[in-house]
Amino acid sequence: MADGGNTSQRVRAGLSLDSLGARYLLFAVLAGAAVVGLVVLLQAQVTRQTAASAATLAAATRVQQLTKGLRDRLWLASFRLHALMMDPRQPAAPVLTAVEEARATLRALAAQPPGAEGRAALAALGQALARLDAEVRRLIELRGDPDRTYPALSVMNDEHLPANRRFAAALEAAIAALEADGRPSARQWPLYRRLVGLRDLWRRTVLAFRGTLVLRTVFEQGHADADAMERRTRTLLAEVEHEVAALEAARARGALPLEVDAAVPELRAALDAWRDGLERILTVRRSGAWRADLELLTTRVRPLMAEIFGHLDSLDRAAAVQARAAVARAEAAARRAGALLWAFAVVGLVVVAVGYFYLERRVLGPVREVARALRAGVASGVPAVHGAGATRETRELVEAFRAMWHEVQRRQESLEHQALHDALTGLPNRVLMQDRLAQAIALAERTRSGVAFMLMDLDGFKEVNDTLGHQAGDLLLVRVAERLREVLRRADTVARLGGDEFGLVVPHASAEEAEHVARKVLAALARPVRLEGHNLYVGGSIGIALYPEHGTDPYQLLRHADVAMYQAKRSGRGYAFYEERLDDHSVARLSLLGELREAIHGGGLRLHYQPKVRIADGAPVTVEALARWRHPERGDLQPEEFVPLAEKAGLVQELTRWVLAEALAQCSRWRRRGLRLGVAVNLSVWDLHDRDLPRQVMRALQGFGLPPNVLTLEITESAAMSEPERARAVLGELHAQGVRIAIDDFGTGFSSFAHLKEFPAHELKIDKSFVTDMCHDDDDAVIVRSLVDLGHNLGREVVAEGVEDQDTWDILAILRCDYAQGHHVARPMPAERLATWLRSRESIAAAWAATRQVPDGTDGRRRSSER
Repeated sequence: MADGGNTSQRVRAGLSLDSLGARYLLFAVLAGAAVVGLVVLLQAQVTRQTAASAATLAAATRVQQLTKGLRDRLWLASFRLHALMMDPRQPAAPVLTAVEEARATLRALAAQPPGAEGRAALAALGQALARLDAEVRRLIELRGDPDRTYPALSVMNDEHLPANRRFAAALEAAIAALEADGRPSARQWPLYRRLVGLRDLWRRTVLAFRGTLVLRTVFEQGHADADAMERRTRTLLAEVEHEVAALEAARARGALPLEVDAAVPELRAALDAWRDGLERILTVRRSGAWRADLELLTTRVRPLMAEIFGHLDSLDRAAAVQARAAVARAEAAARRAGALLWAFAVVGLVVVAVGYFYLERRVLGPVREVARALRAGVASGVPAVHGAGATRETRELVEAFRAMWHEVQRRQESLEHQALHDALTGLPNRVLMQDRLAQAIALAERTRSGVAFMLMDLDGFKEVNDTLGHQAGDLLLVRVAERLREVLRRADTVARLGGDEFGLVVPHASAEEAEHVARKVLAALARPVRLEGHNLYVGGSIGIALYPEHGTDPYQLLRHADVAMYQAKRSGRGYAFYEERLDDHSVARLSLLGELREAIHGGGLRLHYQPKVRIADGAPVTVEALARWRHPERGDLQPEEFVPLAEKAGLVQELTRWVLAEALAQCSRWRRRGLRLGVAVNLSVWDLHDRDLPRQVMRALQGFGLPPNVLTLEITESAAMSEPERARAVLGELHAQGVRIAIDDFGTGFSSFAHLKEFPAHELKIDKSFVTDMCHDDDDAVIVRSLVDLGHNLGREVVAEGVEDQDTWDILAILRCDYAQGHHVARPMPAERLATWLRSRESIAAAWAATRQVPDGTDGRRRSSER
């Protein structure tokens, strides 16, 4: 009852206007009502303007989206049209479809034109699209007729080619007449040499003319090389004219045999006809009408495209004008609202100034008195105010200070908790985790037990963050923390180290127990997490480091667990224990480096050989030497396990010299037994830094009595192109001395055609990543076909690596690939097993050749020309 009475008294005292609090309460109510009313008015005004601006912006955005779609379809039509121009066998329907889709998009755009300027642009755009459709159809029709496409084609077929044949036939007849009785007589020998030289000169003239046509056909606007080739054609033609004139002069003197005398007029007639045809063809070439379809494309279709894009730009500008107008209206409304708020702020400042003097007299003075009393009472731990002068408000202030005193103490405890815990999940942070890990290590050292430390990173967390936002990502981390608490014991520690990384300390744990805990954690993460109406699946990658096996202090365990975690990510198993061999900075790796050096010089390495066979008849031609290391403790090590180590340590040149010597020695032994096999050795990019490499290679070949062409040196495309000038200098010297050069892993690097054309290589080895799946992947099959054609056009032989089955072999045979290498042919094997394999290969060579023939040669040549 007493408490109820006191409460009612405080309420009545608070409501009386003689109380300072009541007066301020009344003032606050009136001021608050005024502020609320003003805000409501301003909000209504801004809301109306914002809605109108949003509608305008949405319409403008829709217009821009449609114009973008229209541009995309026009670009697609242009791309497909250019593909048709380059290859008339390409279907024309996709081009017309793209144009029709553009017109359909235009109809959708006409439903919401942006203003008067937009309507005018739409009308012009519709007309331009209709003209474009008609011109594209004309271009497609023209491209399908070769005679109309190439005006000079009839001249070449009807006049120029027959004249060439007449000249060649007359010249061959004259030469054959001199050769009729065997070797020409001494008197006829100068004439015979002149005629043979004229035949060679004529052939070079025809080839130069054909080169001119090829360059003009390839380059749409002509090319400097085409002009140079035309000048060469005229120079050679002048030389032919000179030779024919000399024959005519000899004929006039009667110095020619009867058969040659009869051929000279035919030569002159054919030469004049060929020259006239040449001039007509070159006149067409210089006129710009070499290809009628390109003229139509350049003069009609492309200007129409430019006009259409100009209209689209007009539509975009109209939409942008509408959007800017909407934004301007919204800004004006915001400025009006800001002006009103500034006016209200000025009024508020005046009120504050007046109220300050009032508060100084009625509030601040008494408060200072209370402050002096509080400072005096701080030392006692419970400050209080004494004296009759204290007002009700000051007494309430003292009570509030007491409450604040207790709140500060509570917050101090909370800050200490926050310093050691993660604010989001409530888990221990890195500082507390390291302290508990150190305590667990100390306890394990006393009790001779173990400790497992696990470092876990969430898989797929970034996608959740990027897709659903950081709030969803934070909620996901909270759920993960809850699940980790559920699966771990009370004695275990789970901490959030930052981002999506968690640390787990498991005391008294063996390797089996640590693996069990890791599986429990992964199983808990495997359950879907329901967030914002979505079932999210996140996994984890856990790296495990054990005390004392992997480290004896928290820093070592944390670093080794980090190494193991990234190994778990690479392996995809979900968890992995720390392995010293995978640590690039481990003592064991340093030890392995010393053992590799001993193996190179002490006979610890051996070579396996993988055959390369000719696809045409299945005959083995070369074997590739591949290094193997039989480590006394680690077992057989593959090249990828020790060659990168050798490259990092600078041992790769010593390794290359050892492989080269061993391979050539074995090749020499095979040749003494009658096996005529070549051998291939791989080079590293570091080998190219050795300018003495060519001399070392030639000295090794001479030492074993082997010709240079039995050795093939292979270097990867990326290594060759990393320093093209150095590679061209070193390998060019080897190439000049007869050593075969092969570009390995071709297709995976970034070599330019300029470098590739000049690179001294006999072979291109297509990387197995394209060959292995070419039967099931159309893109890989197209790449392989293109690389084979490119290699042949450059005069290189082509080898397909990674041939794993018969279907791949058959396709390569159809594509005219030269050689094959892979498990379908043979796996790498020691030299003694290779001899047995070769003998068995000889017994089935005939059957192989009979069953592996390429389909009908005539048809094959036709398909090759079509490609």
